[in-house]
Amino acid sequence: MNKIFRYTKIVPMHKLIKYPILLSLLIANSTMMKAQTMKNLSLDEAIELGMQHSKQLAIANSKVAVMQARVAQIKNMLIPSVNASINYTRISDNVEPFKVQFSPTAQPISLNPQILDQSYNRLGVQSGLFSGFRAINTLKSTQYLEKASQLDAEKDKAEIRLNIINAYYNYFKLIASKQILEENLQRFDHRLTDTKLLFNQGIALQNDVLKLELNKASLQQNIADVQGAIDIAAFNLDLMLGLPTETNIKLNETLNKPTHTIAQTDDLIIEALQNRLEIKANQYRQQASKKAIAISKSMYYPVINVGANYDYNLPNQRVFPQENAFKGTWFAGITASYNLVNLYSAKDLVREQKANYQQTISLNALSEDAIKMDVNANASAYHTALQKISLANKSIDQATENQRIMQTRYANQIATLTDLLEADALFSQAQLNLINANADAEIAYAKLQKSIGK
Repeated sequence: MNKIFRYTKIVPMHKLIKYPILLSLLIANSTMMKAQTMKNLSLDEAIELGMQHSKQLAIANSKVAVMQARVAQIKNMLIPSVNASINYTRISDNVEPFKVQFSPTAQPISLNPQILDQSYNRLGVQSGLFSGFRAINTLKSTQYLEKASQLDAEKDKAEIRLNIINAYYNYFKLIASKQILEENLQRFDHRLTDTKLLFNQGIALQNDVLKLELNKASLQQNIADVQGAIDIAAFNLDLMLGLPTETNIKLNETLNKPTHTIAQTDDLIIEALQNRLEIKANQYRQQASKKAIAISKSMYYPVINVGANYDYNLPNQRVFPQENAFKGTWFAGITASYNLVNLYSAKDLVREQKANYQQTISLNALSEDAIKMDVNANASAYHTALQKISLANKSIDQATENQRIMQTRYANQIATLTDLLEADALFSQAQLNLINANADAEIAYAKLQKSIGK
């Protein structure tokens, strides 16, 4: 193949087109070179990449940003309102002013002098003085919800981390399974070669050759199925980590029996109830719901506002008679209002908010029960996974010895080919069980760590 591509470098393209096979090989090779992107990746690197490119985490962070913006908006509502207005008006000159003469010798006085250029300017300040503590309780409630959303984002990080670990080790299991099957296929090739030689010598039966060929074809089909699962898992893992989907990931991990030690289940449950972010987030939501009750009770109180305005007008309406000059005047005041209907209608809103508060308490208790069950199940799963590893190691030893015995007996014509193939199958299955047990133990430990809030 290399000689062919060295030759194509000196062949002009218009001549190369005459050799369609050569051209197709060149295109296929360039496509493969472009498609195959190898990336060595450890578990920690995979987790870091997944966190950086997680769409779920981006959504959670957006929710936090929304709550932060709401808190800022409510704080802005507590700031006094400052308004400024500037107005200029030109009026027509076709109105005769109304004049009054108080004595025959005095000059007449115009009661409505015609000031053609008029300007009305005002600077005003208004602020809520009291509204039944609605504003401050609304701010505190929203701040509690903001903290809950931040904890939700942290909880999503833990879920994303677990999903990456799960996908990473499942991909590892598929790769290792394919390697074991390919080693088994090589063993089949050797056995098939030896059996054909024995058949040619009249020692083995043709049925033995056919049986080996049939088992080899079945094994090749299994390898193809595993490869299909690997392609799907690799595609999904690339998407999860934000990598191009044609990236071929090489895992830099070795799986041995986990050495993690865990505490007693009761101690783990206590730790989980102290650490789990759901509990803390629910407590903040519970506080927010409690503030919602106080907000609803604010309807029982009057609303008091204060304000002040400064006018700089031409003419100033407070000056009589009007003068063609700017005059500055001001006023300040306080207003109180009360909706008497609230005495009747507010109680239903208060009742609703109290029901919501009780609901948050029940949801928190339900969440605690779910956490206890989660911790207990994950601790049990981890212990079971460790037991499976011990059993798988014993099975490896037994299957290795069984395969050695059967191979010796088959060579001495004491055992049948079926016995030898069964021993091979038991050995391969023991290898697969050990790989799956080690990977499942790591996944189980990661689930347990998440369930206790680590």
